[in-house]
Parts: sequence; C-alpha cells; structure tokens
Amino acid sequence: MRPSLCFIVSSLLFGGLFGCVTPPESNKEPSNSMTTIPGQPQPEVWFPVTTEQAFAEAREQDKAVFLYWGAVWCPPCNELKSNVFVKERFAQLMQDYIPVYLDGDTEQAQVWGDRLQISGYPTVLILDADQNELFRMNASVNLEEFEHLIASLKDRKRQLSTAIERVKAAQMQEADWRVLAFSDWAQLAGKDAEPARKLALLRSAASSIPSAFKREKVLLTTQLLTLAAAEAKDAATQELRSLVKAEGERYLAVVFADAMSIEAARVYITSAAGATARWLYGTPSEGSYKRFKQRWLSAAEQIAQSTNVSQDTRLSSVNPTLDFLRFEQKPLDQDPQLRAHVQAAVAKATSEAKHPFERHAVISGAAYLLRQVGDYAGAETLLKAEIKRTDTPWYYYTSLASLEQARGKAEAARVWAAKARESAQGRATKIQWITNDMILNGKDLSPENKPYLIQLAREYHALAMELGDGFVGRNRLRAERVRESLAGLKEDPEFRTIVQAFQTRCERLEGDNRRNCQSHFEALQVR
Repeated sequence: MRPSLCFIVSSLLFGGLFGCVTPPESNKEPSNSMTTIPGQPQPEVWFPVTTEQAFAEAREQDKAVFLYWGAVWCPPCNELKSNVFVKERFAQLMQDYIPVYLDGDTEQAQVWGDRLQISGYPTVLILDADQNELFRMNASVNLEEFEHLIASLKDRKRQLSTAIERVKAAQMQEADWRVLAFSDWAQLAGKDAEPARKLALLRSAASSIPSAFKREKVLLTTQLLTLAAAEAKDAATQELRSLVKAEGERYLAVVFADAMSIEAARVYITSAAGATARWLYGTPSEGSYKRFKQRWLSAAEQIAQSTNVSQDTRLSSVNPTLDFLRFEQKPLDQDPQLRAHVQAAVAKATSEAKHPFERHAVISGAAYLLRQVGDYAGAETLLKAEIKRTDTPWYYYTSLASLEQARGKAEAARVWAAKARESAQGRATKIQWITNDMILNGKDLSPENKPYLIQLAREYHALAMELGDGFVGRNRLRAERVRESLAGLKEDPEFRTIVQAFQTRCERLEGDNRRNCQSHFEALQVR
C-alpha cells in the first residue's frame, strides 16, 4: 500500500520537516513516559518506560512488542491515530502485546530507528522479545482492517520472511496472505528487495491467492501495480513490468470489482492514477484510455461518498482528477469548474474534521489541493486560520513557505521558513526544520543570502553536536541533505572555519553517531 495525500504533501515540503530541544544529560536511554508526549492518544495503553524495558517485559510475559514510530506533526501519523489509536477497541487489541509509542523526538528514538531500520513516519512494527521483526506497516488502515490484521499475527512464527518463502514454494497458509497483503513491500529488506525479485514475488502472490481472501487479493494487486508502474533500468524488471502490463486489465478488474474492493484499494486509487496512466498508455488518447479514466474517476467518487474511510481519504479522492489532467498536460489553474470542485471538497473536509488528529491529517493536504488549482489566497487563509488552533504551527508555517515559493515570492518563502524553524519543537524535529530552511536557501549563494546560510550551518551543527543521536536515524538522512545544500560553500573561508571547529567534536560522540559525524565532515572538506 502507498501513502495517502497527506504523506505526499509532507514529502513535498522542501523534502522534510524540524524545533527547540533540551540536550540529553547522557547517551543512556531515559524513561520515555507516554504521559509526557504531546499528541499521544490513550496514554494508559502504552508501555510507560523505555523501549529496552518493553522488550524485557515482552520476554517475561511471553508477548510480542507492538511498536509505533512517529511524530506529533506528521499528517499520516495523525490519520493513523484518528483511525485506530483513539478507538476503545485498540486498547483491547493491545492486551496481547507490549505496546510502545516511540515518538521520534524522545531520546534514543533515532538510535532505535537505525537499529530497527525505520526511516519513515509513521511505521508500525511487530517484533518478538528478541527484536526479530514479524511485521512492518506504514500505510493507512482503518480499525476494521487493523483488527483483521492483528488477528493474523497472533502466531509469532508467521514472519513476513517465512510467508515469502512459502510463496516461493507454493505452500501458502491462511494467515500468510494477511501478513503479505498488509506488509509494506516498499521496505522489504535483503535480496528479495531487489525490484525484479520483489515484482516476481508479488505477481506470484497476487495470482495465486484464493478468492476467499478478497481484501488481501486487492491489497497485493495494488502493491503489484504500484511497483510495476515505477521506472526500471534493469532488463529483468522491465520484462516483468511488461508481463504485468499485458495482464493489466485482469488486475484492474480486481481493484474495481465492487464497493468493497474499491474501499480496500483506496490509497492506490487516490494516489496512483497518473503513474498508472503513464505506465499503461504512455500518452493520453481516446478509446481505452478514456474508458480507463472514467472507471478510475467513478471509483474515486465512490471513495468520496464512503462513510467507512477517513476525512483525509475522502479529500484525497479529488487527487485522481488532477493527476489525469497533468497526464493530459492540461493546466490545473485555468478551469473555474475544477477550482470550484476542489474548493467544495476542501470546505466539506475541513468543516467535518473536528478532532485535532483529523485536522492534522487534513489541513496541509487541503491547502495543497487549493494551491494546485491556483487558489493561493484560499490556501493561505486556511493555513493561517489553522495556525491559531494547532499545537504544531511550524508544520503550517512550512506549508506557507511552500505556497509562497509556488507563487514565485522567494523572500516571503524565506520569512515563513525561518518562522517554522524558530517555532519548531523537539529533538529530531528541530534538526529537520533547520534542514528545510537550509534546503530552501541552499541554491542562493548571493552576497545578501550567504550570511544567512552560514548562520544556518552554524545553528545546525551546534544542535547536532549537542544530541546523542544527531547523526543517526532520520537525523542521518537530514545530514545528507545538509551536505547537499552546503556544497556551494565548501571553499568559503567562514564556512571552512565552521567545519573545522565542529569536526573535532565528533570524537566526543559514541558508536554510529560518531562514525556518521566523521563521514559528514569529511564530505564537507575541499578535495
């Protein structure tokens, strides 16, 4: 399954997001009491101390660990909270697990991110007491789907790797299908993660799953179509893409079979229209493409009217219309009827999204849609109004910066980006928002802007060095973006002084954090 519109939007905001932190007293993992984390649904449900202790408790009680990794500002995280974590039934389902809420801004969260190979918010992992991964998911699910999945994971011997081996041997068992269908194939590790092998496995699974597993068949099919629509360079993957394309009508018939299938495929339908059209047709035409488009838009309309999906998903049902227009190379901002349609969808979603978690999931996507159809004023009004009521204003400041950038107002974009950076709260969050500001300013090396960029470099490195996890987990990924943004300053004398001053501090850090720190500064040296 692929992310919904809220995830697409968050990834477009300068490539990432960031805040004010208190340096840790040591690198030892402290208590991360769930009652101290803002935006935490049902705090009494979650294990109250450290992740390390959660695994010890799992061993003692012979339970698996249910680990959620996310952030309070992340729209897809808030959709998951709204759909699942706030429900009373979720607390009942967690009685068979040791549930861990690992907010990305708690101490050692990024260390655990590296240890568990997590990079994207949100990620849900189910692990045994020895930290062996049984399941991984980062897609949008509702409570019914979540409960359906949890029931299939009670047998801790049913790991994803085991299910994959049984696909290869054509010896699938009932619970394997659910594990395969709800797993995040985009994060598959090892040799089976190679595109050709993964595509072959998905094709085999989607073709052999019994008809009784209708929802699972739809989910496997959409993952197969998503992977097949992606560009490929190697010959083996290209050949498999062609085979799937030749069977495309059969696979699409599974997706669009009925209301239940469409609802199960909602993330694919709302996010993959353009990519699928380009893969299947290359260029828009009448005939088969027109019929394909009509069928897809009809399914999107069913999602818009469904009461079984989230507000964000209903709003995302607008996205296929925009995707098809882009594929047809038609402007989105010159059609009054389209603009009115988007405005009506946004008004409905934002008025009906009452809970803070719902609003976190909906607002940035709503502003993005308005921007796509040229309603910059409407997007600006929406974002500024939400800033007054949200607990994560920096996210919307960043959206405003992105909006001004799209308007061609570079200086206004910089002002909002700076405001976002200054207001952001949290260890990893602050790192990410400083990086965002740097990405926005990194291409402008004019005499007027260079001092600001150098100041950002100084602020970023000072913060990264204060933390025990400044160069691991998502923070390591931010360091890569920082290096890209500062590449043009390598020979600047003032910048070289900053590099030399901070580089020596790497020795104070430990383990991977120290090694990554050293590599970071080596890459910033003039060669």
